[in-house]
Amino acid sequence: MKRSKILEDRPSITIERVPRDILLDIPSRLPVTSLMHLKLLYSVDFSAYNENNIGQTVKRIRVPEKMTPEFEVVGSCNGLICICNSLLRNAIHMNNPFTKDYSKLPEPEWHLKKLQVLIGFGFHPTTKEYKVVTCQDSILKEVNIPPHLEYSLPVQSRVQIFSLVSPSWRSIGELPSVVLNPRPSHVLVNGRLQWLSLRGRKQVLRKLASFDLADKQFREVP
Repeated sequence: MKRSKILEDRPSITIERVPRDILLDIPSRLPVTSLMHLKLLYSVDFSAYNENNIGQTVKRIRVPEKMTPEFEVVGSCNGLICICNSLLRNAIHMNNPFTKDYSKLPEPEWHLKKLQVLIGFGFHPTTKEYKVVTCQDSILKEVNIPPHLEYSLPVQSRVQIFSLVSPSWRSIGELPSVVLNPRPSHVLVNGRLQWLSLRGRKQVLRKLASFDLADKQFREVP
């Protein structure tokens, strides 16, 4: 049987001739395990595929046996997941679900009279560092007061940061008169963690606080 002349005249299609938007769309249709096998076996560079190009769904994550059952996911970035004790927030773990590796971070220095602790996790594209940030709101004066009146007193927020490159906590100062929203609300955008902030006695929601993982500075977003 002779091949059709149309097929014989058709030019061969190579990977170089495939449009870039199609190339970027192909990995989004593959399971995460297949992508990891490609990266390990063929050293595929996935830097072109950002979090908007590849949809990843984790169905089940096993937590360390020694960890309390009351835990919450602080955040995830590039496949790494940060988990903390949701009751005392005194145990922070890093989890790589692909390699099944867990590591417990050293415990930050906590103030005895802390009102709340917020934890954020993110990656900065310029410094290439993964960092964990803790913000601890504490009462300025050591006094015994009813719990329902605690938030009516002046507080200060102590900020500590932990880098996975140089694994140790560093205190980067305090944020007087700023109370971050106690509900999980941080979002990572362009290397900055964004929190909703509360101010005043009535704790009215007013500002968006942005923390830059590179220069370690808090800023209010207009």
